[in-house]
Amino acid sequence: GDIIHRWIPPSRRATAAIFHSLASLTAAGKAELHEGFEQLTEYLAKPSLIVAVSDWMEDPARWGKSLESLATYRHDIRALHLYSAKEWAFDLPENIRLFAKEGQEDIPLEPSSIRDDFLLEVRRYKNEVSEWAARSKAIWSYAALEDSLLLPLLRLIQGER
Repeated sequence: GDIIHRWIPPSRRATAAIFHSLASLTAAGKAELHEGFEQLTEYLAKPSLIVAVSDWMEDPARWGKSLESLATYRHDIRALHLYSAKEWAFDLPENIRLFAKEGQEDIPLEPSSIRDDFLLEVRRYKNEVSEWAARSKAIWSYAALEDSLLLPLLRLIQGER
C-alpha cells in the first residue's frame, strides 16, 4: 500500500499543520501498517510525535511489533482508530441473503444466530489492539466514521484519549 510520511517541524503551528496534512489524505487500499512503522523506525533519528490514523484492520500481531519498536526509540505515538459503529454493533436487518459466486446458491443468513459470535470477535480484536497500544505506550483513541473526526483528532493531538 501507499505509505505516507510527512515531516512537520516542531512549532506553535504544528497542530494546524498536522490537521492540514491529515485533511489532504485520501484512503486507498491496504495500508501495510507494519511496513510503514518499520520505515519510520529507519527514518526518524530523534524522538518524534507520530500520528497514525487508520482502521487498523490488519493482523495486530504484524503491526504491533513494529509499533512497539518505535516506542523503544522514545517516540510519542498517537493512534486514531477509525471504525464503523454500525458494523461493530452488527446492525443488520433480521434476515439477509448473501450472494455467492456464480454457479453457487445464495446463502440465507439470520444475523441473530451469529451476532453474539461476531460481537465476541470484535471484543477480542479490541483487547488485542489495546494490548499492543499499551506495550507501545501509545495514546489510543477510537472514532466512529459516522461522526465528525475533528474532536477526536484534536483530543488525540492534545494527548487525550
